[in-house]
Amino acid sequence: MKKRRLALYIPIFLLSCSFASAQVQFAYNVDFSTKLDNSETDSYSKQNGRTLFGAFLSPSLGVEFLGEHTLQVGATLQANFGDKNKTLLYDWLFYYKFSREDRHRVFVGSFGTDNSLKPYTDLSMTDNMRYSKHTFQGAMYQFRNDKGYTEVIFDWIGMMKSDQRERIALWSASRYDLDWFHAGYELYINHYSVSYDAATRVVDNVLLSPRIGIHFTKWLPLEAFELSLGWIQTFQRDRISSRDFIFPMGGYADFRIAKWGVYIYNRFYYGGQLLPFYNRPDPHTGIYGEDLYFTEIYYGTDENYRKTHIYDRLAAGWKYNIKDFLEFDLSLVFHIAEQGKWAWQQKATVRFHFDQNIIKRWSSNKKK
Repeated sequence: MKKRRLALYIPIFLLSCSFASAQVQFAYNVDFSTKLDNSETDSYSKQNGRTLFGAFLSPSLGVEFLGEHTLQVGATLQANFGDKNKTLLYDWLFYYKFSREDRHRVFVGSFGTDNSLKPYTDLSMTDNMRYSKHTFQGAMYQFRNDKGYTEVIFDWIGMMKSDQRERIALWSASRYDLDWFHAGYELYINHYSVSYDAATRVVDNVLLSPRIGIHFTKWLPLEAFELSLGWIQTFQRDRISSRDFIFPMGGYADFRIAKWGVYIYNRFYYGGQLLPFYNRPDPHTGIYGEDLYFTEIYYGTDENYRKTHIYDRLAAGWKYNIKDFLEFDLSLVFHIAEQGKWAWQQKATVRFHFDQNIIKRWSSNKKK
């Protein structure tokens, strides 16, 4: 009788193991990049010249189950070239990911910024942040279809300490295309809260930028030919000096053209001073600066936020992708603001990305 039961249990066990192995797979992800960002301030004295040059590595391992759920753990490592102390900066990665047909994606935990669709312009993410920020700690939701995308990121940037403010941020962006017309928005919210130091007060900073535009790519032998118009509306309040909000605002026009990976991009801004609290003193960081604002300094830092400000950003470069896993991006960026004062940057980035989904795509393409 026992032998019969054993003979019955063995195939059930084998079937369970085969089912489990079919539903659970090994997951891996490797992101590597080398970035150079050299800024020359020339006549624009409000921005300090600096050179950022380093290498970044983000490996992670985990399991994927039921085809939609993934748990991964890893680290992101940063080595700045020229650092005499040979300091290796790191952040831990450990997150849950849900992905359904690549249309809906959810990330929860501490996950790499490379998982973002990267739709953010210099209004909501500075070049310094793009270089040094490699993790989000919170949650992210993405929706994509053949018309466009929507992304929302919640990021807990800073925990309250005696020498550090609590900082909570939200980013969101969207774009949808219909024939020759496109519309979208860009948003960030930075809740620049207090530390245990009684001298600090909460500072609120919200930026919303809706935009519309036209593109003629489908009728021209180009990779991109777009014109866009956008409005920037901010809501700001420094509670140490006032309970009332101020509303710096302005408008912009964007132009972008690309062919064979070579691109030219120009943004012209006209409006008020978008960063009026930038130089206000902070007991921990000296000034509010980029801890409060995710917008580039070129959009104006005068405390008189109604003062008219004009800024033009011109970028020319070359971007090339190899089979979804290797990308090269070289560019020159020119900034012209405040009565012709100007600065410029030379930027170069090499990115490498590899995961189990790339192997799956390569295999399916070979079968076709």
